[in-house]
Amino acid sequence: MAIYVKSMNQLFITLVVWNAIKLSFTQHLHELSVIPIQSHQRYLQLHMKWNSTLPDDAAYTITIEHVDTDTCQLQGVFENLKHIKCAPILVHATSTDIIAPSDEDGLLKHACPIQQRCTYAVLVDAWNYQSSIRQTVEIPDCVEDLCSCDYAVHLPALEDLTARVNRSNNQLIVSWKPGTYNIANLPNNVKPQFITIRVRRGTSNELSWGGQHTSMKEVTLPFDAISHCFDINELPGTKFIFLVQLKVIDSRKCERDTEPLKVTLPDYESMDQQKAGGLLSPVLISSVVISLIASLVIAIVVVFYFKRLSKTRRNASWRDICVRTSGEHPPMIMSENELYVDMDVENARARGSADYLEVPHSALRIGREIGKGAFGRVFMASALKLPNCNGPKIVAIKQLKRCPSADKLDEFLDEISMMKKVGQHPNIVALLGCCTIKQPLTMIMEYVGCGDLLEYLRKIRAKHLANIHQLEMSSKLEQQNLIQNTTNNNMFNPMGKYLDLLHTSSSSDASYITQTDTSVTRPSFTETTYTMLSGILAEGDGSSVRSRSSLEYVLDHKELHNFAKQIACGMEHLEDLGITHRDLAARNILIDERKTLKISDFGLSRTGIYINSVNKKVPLRWLSIEAIRDKLYSSKSDVWAFGIVLWEIGTLGGYPYPTIGNHELQSFLEQGKRLERPENCTAEVYALMLQCWREDPAERPTFEQISKQLDPHKKIYIDFNDLEPTYVFPPTSDQLRLAIANNK
Repeated sequence: MAIYVKSMNQLFITLVVWNAIKLSFTQHLHELSVIPIQSHQRYLQLHMKWNSTLPDDAAYTITIEHVDTDTCQLQGVFENLKHIKCAPILVHATSTDIIAPSDEDGLLKHACPIQQRCTYAVLVDAWNYQSSIRQTVEIPDCVEDLCSCDYAVHLPALEDLTARVNRSNNQLIVSWKPGTYNIANLPNNVKPQFITIRVRRGTSNELSWGGQHTSMKEVTLPFDAISHCFDINELPGTKFIFLVQLKVIDSRKCERDTEPLKVTLPDYESMDQQKAGGLLSPVLISSVVISLIASLVIAIVVVFYFKRLSKTRRNASWRDICVRTSGEHPPMIMSENELYVDMDVENARARGSADYLEVPHSALRIGREIGKGAFGRVFMASALKLPNCNGPKIVAIKQLKRCPSADKLDEFLDEISMMKKVGQHPNIVALLGCCTIKQPLTMIMEYVGCGDLLEYLRKIRAKHLANIHQLEMSSKLEQQNLIQNTTNNNMFNPMGKYLDLLHTSSSSDASYITQTDTSVTRPSFTETTYTMLSGILAEGDGSSVRSRSSLEYVLDHKELHNFAKQIACGMEHLEDLGITHRDLAARNILIDERKTLKISDFGLSRTGIYINSVNKKVPLRWLSIEAIRDKLYSSKSDVWAFGIVLWEIGTLGGYPYPTIGNHELQSFLEQGKRLERPENCTAEVYALMLQCWREDPAERPTFEQISKQLDPHKKIYIDFNDLEPTYVFPPTSDQLRLAIANNK
C-alpha cells in the first residue's frame, strides 16, 4: 500500500512539473501593458509593451480596435457618429515596445483616432508562432495636459452680443452678457476662466465672411467681463467692415465659440469721414501715404522687370503654363509659403473667382497613387484646412496629368462644378475641396478605400466558383492544380456557350468608345479608375494586407439586394437635382469598409436633358437606345444604365452583351432584344430590368419608384442557392481578353 501511495505521489509531481514545463513553452507572450501618451503633435497614442520568450526572428501584428461605450463620443473622420464601426488600427513590428498609431499609419485607411474616454481592445499576435495576448484599455479624461472637450457645449453661451462703431472717438465697442450654465454638466474642478475676442477688418461688404482681412486684433479678458473697446486706428484698412467673434475658454483650455458678428458702415460714410478728418487720425493718414509711396516704387520695379522678361518669353496665364524637363534633370519642386498661398485664396474669394471650397495646395500632403485614367491621376492624401472638417483628414485627390489641353482643362473644371452641385449624400462620393486658382488643378474627394463594386462582385464570383470546384475535386493533386489556376487565371474557366464571341468585334474589353466611330474602342477622357490599394502596392508592403483584410467578400443575396437599394438612393438624389450621370456602371461605384456604396466619376455628368454634339468617349454597352441613336441623355437614360448595373450584380460582374459586337448593338436593341435573365435572378428583378430597358424613356420608372420596388422588406430579388454547379456565369471583360489571347 505504501508503495502504491508513493507511486501516485511521484506521478502527481511528474504531471505538475510537466504542465509547468509545457506552460513555460506555450505562454510565449505575457505582461502586456498599454499606456496612453501624448505625441509631440498633441494627439493621443498608445504605448504598448510586452514580454516575449519567442526567438529573435519573431514578428508581431498589433490590432487596436475601438469598443463601443456610452462614454465615448467619436470625433474625426466619422463626423461624430457615435455607434459607427471603426476600422482597426494595424501595426506590424519586430519589437516588443511599440507606439501607435504613427503618422504613416494614419494615412493608410480610415481609422478612428485614439480619444479620451474611449475604450480600445489591443491584440498582439505573433506572425510565425501560435501565440497572442490581449488587453483592454480605457483612455482617461485627460492624458497629461491633453483633455477631452466633448462637454464644451455645456459651457455658458454669450448672449445679447452687440458691436457698434463710435465715430466720435474711433472706437469699436463690443458688449455681451454671460449666459447661465449648470456647473454639474462640467467635469470636476473645471470652470469658465476667460473670454477671448477676435476682431478682424475685412475688404468686401458683399461677402458674409468679409473678404480678405487687412488686420486683426485679439484680446483675452476675465470671464466676468461684459464689454471691451477696440481702437479702430489699431485695425488699419480702407473698408469699414469688422468681423467680431467671442469664445468662452475654461480652465482646461476647452472653448465654446459664438457665431461671428459682422459690423459694417456704408463706404460713402467712411469716405466722408476721411474728407472731414473725423475718423482717421493724422498717424493713420501718414501711414496710408507712406504705404502708397512704397506701393508705387514696387510697381515701377515690377513693370521694369517684366518689360525685360517679355523680350525672352511671352506672358502666359496659368492655363498656358507647361514646364518641361529633360530626362537628365528632375523637375524643380517649389515649397509654397502658406501665408502667401492663403492670401491668394482669400483674394480669389474676394474677386468672386473662388468659393469656400477653394484650398491652397500647401494644405495637401500627397501620398501614393491609387488610380488613373486617360488624363487624370488619383492619389491618397492627407488634407488640412478643409471646409467643415476639424484637423487633418484622409482624402483622395484627382489631378490632371502634366500639360493638359484646353479641352481637358475645361472638362476637369466642369467636373468640379458638377460635384459642387451634387452636394452631400451618403451614397455619393463627396467633394471636400478643390484647387483651381493655380496649377495643378486638383479635386479633393472623400476617400473610399475598398475599391469598386465591379471588383467586389468579381472577387465573390471567384470565391463562389472556388467552392463549387472544391466539391468536385477527387485528389490533392487536382486541388493544387485548381488553386494554381485560380491564382494565375483568376478563375477564367472554359466559357462554353460564349466561345462564339471570339469571332465578333465585341472581343475588346474597353468600356468606352467614341460615339461617332463604333469601330474603335478607347478609354474615356474623363474616366478615372479607382483600384484597391492592394492592387497598386508593392509586394511585401504591409499596407496591402491591411487594405485587403479590411473588407469581407461574402456571397449574400441580402447584401447584394442592399447594394442595389443604395445605388438607387444615390441616383434618386441626382434625379431630384436634375443631374444626368451618363456613366453609371459598377466600375464607377465605390465601396467602403462598412460596405456603403458611393457613386463616383462625374466627368460625363450634365444638368437636365442633354444632347451630345461633340465627339466624346461614351460607355456604349451601358447606354440607352436614344443615347446610342440620338445622343440624347436624361435621367431616363441613367435608369437604363441602372438596369445594366442590376444585371452586373446578378451576374457577379459579367460583361454586357458578350456575344454582340459594338457595331451590332444598336440594331440588336432596336429589334426589341435585351440581355438574358441570369439564372440566379428571380422573375421580379428581371421584370425590373426590363422596365428600365423599355424603348420609350417615358415608360421607364423613376429612381424614386425603383427605390420603393427595392424596399428591403419585400421579396429578395437575387438568390444563388438554387444555381446548378454546372451553371456558367456570363464572362467578364477580363475573361474575354484572356480567351482572346489563348485563341490567337
